[in-house]
Amino acid sequence: MLDPDEVAAYEEWKARKASGSIDLSVTAYNSEMESQAVAYEKGVKDAVKDILEAVGDHQKARSVTERLVAASPFRKPGMRGHTPS
Repeated sequence: MLDPDEVAAYEEWKARKASGSIDLSVTAYNSEMESQAVAYEKGVKDAVKDILEAVGDHQKARSVTERLVAASPFRKPGMRGHTPS
């Protein structure tokens, strides 16, 4: 059973968040989508570097990183993080 006081506190919190100053502009949306793409690419680069450079294959590390970044689901045409060349 839910605690009525906790439910009331949650509803109050939710109403406060909904009526707050949330930026719903296109610029804010695009910035958030770009940050997801950048985070994906940074994660790929760090993971590949750590794994492949640990075994000493720097050329393969660069090659694999380039392929994975090029295949980013966030950068494909029609996706939110796509940046035309």
